[in-house]
Amino acid sequence: MKTVLLGLMLGMASFHVLGDSIAQEEAISPEQALVEVKKKAKEAPSPTMDDDKRQELARIQLMSEAGRNYGVQLGRYNRWLAQARLLDNQSVQLDQSFPFGRLYLRSGTLQPPILDSAEDYRAIEDDGRLRKLVDKNFRTMVQARFRNTALTWRDFLLPDDMAKPPLPRETLLPRTSEESERWDKAMREGWEEGRSMAIDEADLRLEALQRGFRGMVLYRLLALHGMIDPPQVIERRPGEVITSESGDELLIGVREEIISKDAYFVSEPGRWKALDYGFKAPGEK
Repeated sequence: MKTVLLGLMLGMASFHVLGDSIAQEEAISPEQALVEVKKKAKEAPSPTMDDDKRQELARIQLMSEAGRNYGVQLGRYNRWLAQARLLDNQSVQLDQSFPFGRLYLRSGTLQPPILDSAEDYRAIEDDGRLRKLVDKNFRTMVQARFRNTALTWRDFLLPDDMAKPPLPRETLLPRTSEESERWDKAMREGWEEGRSMAIDEADLRLEALQRGFRGMVLYRLLALHGMIDPPQVIERRPGEVITSESGDELLIGVREEIISKDAYFVSEPGRWKALDYGFKAPGEK
C-alpha cells in the first residue's frame, strides 16, 4: 500500500509540474505555424536536386550533429578531469570523512545494510478513509552484501569512464572553412551542454555518497540499540576437493559463506536497549 501511495504521490507531483510547464508555454497562431512550416520547407532539399547535392546537404547536417555530440563529450570530459584533480587534492580529507571500511562487518568482508529515515511521515490510505501519522520512519534501502573490498568515496564521486572521447569518423569532419565555422559553433554549444551535465552528475554523485555513508552509520547505530537484527551468515563446506564438470579446474579446501537471512527491524520495544555514551549533565557526578 505504501508503494502504491508513493507512486500516486509522485504521479500527482509530476502532474502539477507538467501543468506548470504547460502553463508557461506560449500559444502558436496559425500564421506563426505557417511561417515555421515555410522555413522548414526551405531547409529541405529541393526535389530537383541531384543525388550528389542531397547527399552533401545530409552530410553537412550529420557533420553539425557530430560536432555537437563531440562537444558534449569533450565538455563533460574536461569538467570531470578538473573535478578529479580537485578530489585528488582533497583525498586525505575525504578518506577521513567517509571511512566506509570501519563500518563493514565480518572483518571488513560484509557491507552493512544501508538504511534511510524520515520524520513526521504522513500518508493517506484506504482510498482517503485513513490518514496515517508517523513520528519516525526507518526503512532498508540496500541489504547487506559481500564485497572483496570496501567502498570508498571514489566509487561514488568518480565516473567509471574517464577516457578522452575519440574524434568522429573522418567523413563527418569539416572540409572547408564554412564547414569549420559550422562545426565550431555546434561543438561549442555541445561543450557547454556537456559541462553542465557533468556538474549536475557530480551533485548527484555527492548526494549518493552522503546518503550511502549515512545509511551505513544509521544501521550500526540502530544495531547497537537492538532496534534491528543483523544479517545472518552461514558457512558450508561443499567438499575438501572439487573439480569442474569438464575436469579442467581443481579446487581444494572450498568454503562458502551465504547470507541466510537479511537484517530486519525489531518491532518489540522491550528488546531495544539504551546506550550509555558517557555524557553527563552539568553538575552531575
